[in-house]
Amino acid sequence: MSDRIVCVIDDDAAVLKSLSRLLKAWGFCVQAFSSAQQFLRQLSDDDSHIGCLVIDVYMPGMSGVELRGILERSQRRFPIIFLTGVGGDTLKRRVIADGAVCVLEKPFDDVELRRAIEGALLLPTS
Repeated sequence: MSDRIVCVIDDDAAVLKSLSRLLKAWGFCVQAFSSAQQFLRQLSDDDSHIGCLVIDVYMPGMSGVELRGILERSQRRFPIIFLTGVGGDTLKRRVIADGAVCVLEKPFDDVELRRAIEGALLLPTS
C-alpha cells in the first residue's frame, strides 16, 4: 500500500473506530479525527504525507463540505471521499462538481470504499 496517510474524519466514534480498523487491516496508514476542527488543528505546514481524506458530510460544528471549502481557500487540495448517511443526488452532484472523488452513502460497500481510496491515492495532492 501507499505510505501516504488516509485521514478519516467522522464525529461518530463507532464509525471512526471501525473505519480506522478496516483501513489498517487493508494495509493503509490511517489517522483518525473526531471533527473537522481537530483535523485542522493538527494539520501541519508539511502535508505531503496526506494521501486522501475520508470525511463525513454532516458533522456538528463544521461539516465536511465546509472543511473542503476551507482547505480549498488555503490552497490545500487533497483527494476527498465523502461519506453520508443522508445522501441525495443534489449533494452528490455539488460535491463532485467541487472536486470530490466520490460520495458513498452509509451503509456503503467495503469494496467500493477500498476502490475509492486506492484511486484517490493515485491522484496528486497540493
